[in-house]
Amino acid sequence: MFAWLQYKHGLTLQEATQVMNTTIEYTIAEIADPEQMVVAKIEKRKLKELPLQK
Repeated sequence: MFAWLQYKHGLTLQEATQVMNTTIEYTIAEIADPEQMVVAKIEKRKLKELPLQK
């Protein structure tokens, strides 16, 4: 997700870290399987405030 934020929105690593620290939401997707799965999400409305890379 860091790489995507940097590529899609032209953010530096520090900026991408700040965005993720303040907007990311984690969901436990699978707990019954021996390999647990966690999903990281950022709401699209929160991404609208970021500039898009041309």
